[in-house]
Amino acid sequence: MDRCASMFPAGWFTSGPDVLWGMSSTYGFVPYEILPVLPDVPFDGSFSWLPPLPARRSPLTYEEEHGDGSLASLPRLRAEARGRGLEIPEVFMRFVATPAIYERVPSITGCFLGFSMSVVRDPSSSRGGMLRFLNDSQGCAFWYLYMTPSGDHCILASDQWLDGGDDEQSALDPQQCFWCAQSLEHFLYRFWLEDEIWTRVKRNQPLSPEQQQYLADAIAARHRLPAPSQRIDGSHPTRC
Repeated sequence: MDRCASMFPAGWFTSGPDVLWGMSSTYGFVPYEILPVLPDVPFDGSFSWLPPLPARRSPLTYEEEHGDGSLASLPRLRAEARGRGLEIPEVFMRFVATPAIYERVPSITGCFLGFSMSVVRDPSSSRGGMLRFLNDSQGCAFWYLYMTPSGDHCILASDQWLDGGDDEQSALDPQQCFWCAQSLEHFLYRFWLEDEIWTRVKRNQPLSPEQQQYLADAIAARHRLPAPSQRIDGSHPTRC
């Protein structure tokens, strides 16, 4: 983990958790420490690990082409971040602005791209900022780019929908924002990998050796999951 991880609890919202984790819900919450280790992949900003999207798969897209949550709002949000002493990393800018990249990432739960109205204040009171960029179609989970004044970034997951308004500050709960990846590419790789495993298993398609290992490791770690009464798993009727 990176030093951003010390500011938040660590965890992962996994979609379609029945295949990987044996949970009968839309999303499952998995403590980060029991997640399978990712394969050795070159995370160099090129997204060279990301293959073309197979047929019959739905890619990530923006909820709307124009408006406050669309790509058109990014220059304003970048200027706002800089005004707070923060910088949206180039790898993030490249991903969200390049259809040839983000349209190669599928989502079995209909997640879509869309930004918060403003940079969200740091719930950890560490002078950072959050930018919501990925949203579950049913409002079960949301993902945020977290930026620090030192130029570091990581990805946070939460079941809280935050838009950056001043009236939200009192509602921010750092214990409901989970450090889930040390970089955008680490996040996207695990997000893509789990989606691929779920889809291939459901369609009786063969898994790659890396996918087989990841699935085997997840199944082997199921006994370490929190008890159902302690889970945050998206099965709450107001969430999914």
